[in-house]
Amino acid sequence: MKKKTSKKTKQVEKKPVSTPVAKDYSGVFVKLLVVLQLLLLGLQFSPSLCTNGDNARYFILGKSLAQGSGYRQIDQPDAPKEKQYPLGLPLLISAAQKVIHTPLGAKILISFFGVLSTLFCFYWLKGSAWYILYPVLSLVAFSGYLAEFNSYIMSETPYLSSSLLAIILLYRSLKNTNNRLLFFCAIGASLLPVNFRSAGIAFSVAWLVFVIMKKQYKYLIAHVIGLIVTLGATRILSGDSTPYIVQLLQKNSYIPELGLVTFTEMIQRILNNIGTYSTLVIGQALVPLGNKASPDLIRTISCTATLLIFIGWLSQLIEKRWFISLYIFFYFGILCLWQEQWSSTRFIIGIIPFLYHYLILGMFILAQSISKRKITLASELFTNESKKTFFATKTIVGVSAILLIVNISYQAGAIPIRWKLSYDWENFFSCADWVRTHTGKSAVVISRKPGLFYLRSNRSSLIYPFSHDVDNIITFLRKYKVTHVVIDGFYWSRTTAKYMSPVILNHPKKFKVVYALQRPHTYVLEFVDQ
Repeated sequence: MKKKTSKKTKQVEKKPVSTPVAKDYSGVFVKLLVVLQLLLLGLQFSPSLCTNGDNARYFILGKSLAQGSGYRQIDQPDAPKEKQYPLGLPLLISAAQKVIHTPLGAKILISFFGVLSTLFCFYWLKGSAWYILYPVLSLVAFSGYLAEFNSYIMSETPYLSSSLLAIILLYRSLKNTNNRLLFFCAIGASLLPVNFRSAGIAFSVAWLVFVIMKKQYKYLIAHVIGLIVTLGATRILSGDSTPYIVQLLQKNSYIPELGLVTFTEMIQRILNNIGTYSTLVIGQALVPLGNKASPDLIRTISCTATLLIFIGWLSQLIEKRWFISLYIFFYFGILCLWQEQWSSTRFIIGIIPFLYHYLILGMFILAQSISKRKITLASELFTNESKKTFFATKTIVGVSAILLIVNISYQAGAIPIRWKLSYDWENFFSCADWVRTHTGKSAVVISRKPGLFYLRSNRSSLIYPFSHDVDNIITFLRKYKVTHVVIDGFYWSRTTAKYMSPVILNHPKKFKVVYALQRPHTYVLEFVDQ
């Protein structure tokens, strides 16, 4: 008998069909953004200080620390302790001055923080949908106002980068609560914002409220201890003072005789600031059209942007993404309490990435709700995306492209301006040059911008008292042994004429013109106290 040979059927195991995964180009994208950002910054970069008095003050405080004089205003004749600015930025500037003594080193350091802000935004938003990540990153990298402050020796850029770093480390630490190194890094980063800017108190308050809501009490205790140590050290160096609280309560710091605000006036100030930021400042910061647009267009853009930001902010709050929502709420709370004449885009710089994020989110939510009612034929023909998101994503791409063009145009227009001084500032610095070459080192000069004058003239400088009391100002001049007074022709401020002209008119024999310039009229007067 023939044996039956059984044919064993081989069962071929089917391999699972692998779905092609879209490549993640976000890393390449952010590298390209950084290169282009550096290129634009390089074109706008000037090695000199800008004409904002605060950047001179920061540089002087850094110089004081670098030369071992303590935390003092060494531009003034009695070199008093600094009682207003947090210690963070001056410490960094003092380190930079150990390498480069001129403002160049400090300015390079600030630009470095500007690039870090872009990178930190990437790590903060990594994992977000492409139509959120790419537009927000691009807008942050090419923001006109961020680029402007990335080349100033000011605290806004370090404040922003440290805030983003703290947020990144907080979220990562909460996912790995047993990682002690990550915990201490998060706590250390969380202390930086308030030590760069006093407005960083909003960040600390948001931090404390958030960790309480999350029942992460070790983050609460560690942050409080850190605040006591760092702010206590600053208090020891600077002495007892609460200048920001005084300014908060004053009606107008430029007219101190008006006194303090009442409760009703504070409510009115809050309402006025809400109006100013929502109808003007936010639009200017995010869509910097400058003088090219009419007031009505700027108002329309600002109101629309504010509405979209509010929608985006509210959506994050509803989704229980509390920390940044709380932070922005407290931050704007501080801005609304501040004196109205100081409401400006400068105070928005430290939160621009968050505003752009909320703007894009709000745009997506609004466009998505519209697309539910009207689905275009294009979504059927040209895309695999869901009909629900097609219109929203294309809207975001289109609007973001327009915003990018506006911001890059603003930067391009700023390139020649950064290198050129207006005539009033040229005359002011010419006076400083004259004082440096025609006076002894013991000279003491009164001017509207004493920090900038000191750095240019290398002579002790003071600002005059904002007082209408002529005798009080004469007493002030005698107390500090003032030798010269600069009567500027600034286009942007008339306080010198307001407070010093009555003094000169009442005591003409005490003041002698020793240097004069035209267009605009600017003078150096010698104070002769007989």
